[in-house]
Amino acid sequence: MADGVVEVMLLGQNVNSYGKDHKKASFAELLEMVDSVEGIGRVRYMTSHPKDLSDEVIEVIKNSRHICKHFHLPVQYGSNRILKAMNRVYTVESYVASYSDTGVWGVYFGCDPKNVARCRKLLVSELARVTSAPLTPSRLSMAKRRLKGQLQLSRDSFNSYAIGMGRAFAKFNRLRDIDAQCRAIDALTAEEVMLAARDVISPDKLTTLIYN
Repeated sequence: MADGVVEVMLLGQNVNSYGKDHKKASFAELLEMVDSVEGIGRVRYMTSHPKDLSDEVIEVIKNSRHICKHFHLPVQYGSNRILKAMNRVYTVESYVASYSDTGVWGVYFGCDPKNVARCRKLLVSELARVTSAPLTPSRLSMAKRRLKGQLQLSRDSFNSYAIGMGRAFAKFNRLRDIDAQCRAIDALTAEEVMLAARDVISPDKLTTLIYN
């Protein structure tokens, strides 16, 4: 402040998760401390994440003297038309299933250790329902768009593209470019998808990993 600084920017990724690793002060408490510094003019922060936006942070900003009254929340544009105009090769659906091309899937749930068996039983029941329910044309179309979007997204990164091609060669002993893979996806029927789902989402293939 003695050097004429009037604005302070708290910078981090994600800045509003501050304090979760050391518990010395929460992000809301940090904002209060910075706001109380004598001579400060404005306080801003970036980049924050919606998951860590708390009522305490909102209250601190509302009642502060120097914290700018705005929330910095980065959001990916939710329109395929706009993404195309921005020259992006991916779609909104690309972000729905980050690991759809790996063949690996997982379900996460939090519970008391004594309820693990009960939660697993509920999970198996839900998976049985999912794999027995008819796959409607709209759901099949959405799934295809999602998977093709994920493939297109890999074109943005040479490493992702190379890893995907290497995985395909290791598993199928052949290489197919993204366009050929998209054509294969378009040709899939609902019956073929459900048959694969029953094979992959099988209770006897489930593994339970517990973090305590």
